[in-house]
Amino acid sequence: MKRRSLVVSRQCSVLFVFGLMVQVCPLLGLAAIDDLGLENPVLTSQQEIDQKLKACEDLLMSLAQQAQQETLPSHLQRLRALARLYVVFAGSDDKTPGVESGRLELVDLAQTTDPAVMKLRDQMRIPCSAGFVFLRYYSSRHVMPLEILPAFHRENTRAVTILSRYIAIIEKKASEPGQERFLEQSQARIVSHELVHAYINSVLGRDRDRLPLWFHEACATYLSGSPGGERVSELVQTPAGFKHVLFQDKAPRDYQQYKLLFEYLRAKLGRKKLYAQIRTAIHTRSVQPLLSCVQVNSSQELVIRAQAWQRRRNLAKYGIAVVLVIGLLGGIWRMLPQQPKHVEPEV
Repeated sequence: MKRRSLVVSRQCSVLFVFGLMVQVCPLLGLAAIDDLGLENPVLTSQQEIDQKLKACEDLLMSLAQQAQQETLPSHLQRLRALARLYVVFAGSDDKTPGVESGRLELVDLAQTTDPAVMKLRDQMRIPCSAGFVFLRYYSSRHVMPLEILPAFHRENTRAVTILSRYIAIIEKKASEPGQERFLEQSQARIVSHELVHAYINSVLGRDRDRLPLWFHEACATYLSGSPGGERVSELVQTPAGFKHVLFQDKAPRDYQQYKLLFEYLRAKLGRKKLYAQIRTAIHTRSVQPLLSCVQVNSSQELVIRAQAWQRRRNLAKYGIAVVLVIGLLGGIWRMLPQQPKHVEPEV
């Protein structure tokens, strides 16, 4: 009986010490639980979002107190960064001078009618991960919180997906008449592009880095119809009347190449088989079956094949254009009035 009491006493002591540690620093007990789920927060209601927001704010306050006394271990520093990121995307007004809170939009991946997400969810039948995606819209990179700004290091970056469910977007405003419709269409493709990233990343979780960058970007660019090197000319009304205005929506060279890869695979495999291979790659966390379908061993070889295919396609287009021009000129020539032939008088 005495021995049993001693065991119970030791267990109580352990529980008391553990409880005290959690009170002093809640993160010590929570850090091992999937980083509080902040990498891929699966939240299905505003109440759940607010509850996690309150937990993150309390967490950051506890960490701030501990950081005044000692240097935080690396895993707690990472958890602090994740908590700050969640607060930026799920929180309300940011009181930091010169920083915008941005406009928040919540997108339910299971319900959205975004065309690219519908291809993943309904046509490819890739199981949808429940919960919201957080979209924050900012007027420019200069008013973004510091937690987001590093992701916009490229000058022409319009949007980024951070981890799995955090999307930051720069909203461009029309600078000339007629640009509103063009910017709306461009913005829709950008949002669609990022939602593809969020969908795939939320399915993969921590395995998202097992699939190469080119696969992620090719999926997002191809499925969303993001721009390769398009320029759009539209007839718009101006104070002086109607005129053609040229709007450019040109992606960086590497993104044009990502789009080319899936255009090549679509031409070689067909849409149905390409969709099946995308589903297989996500399920197996490997692009090797996809590469094997077109008999290449590496992404470098795939790039070479795709570029050669593009050159052949362009040459064929130029050839057809030349034939059409020659045919058109020939038709015009035949329609022109012919000069009567000069006939020598008979002697």
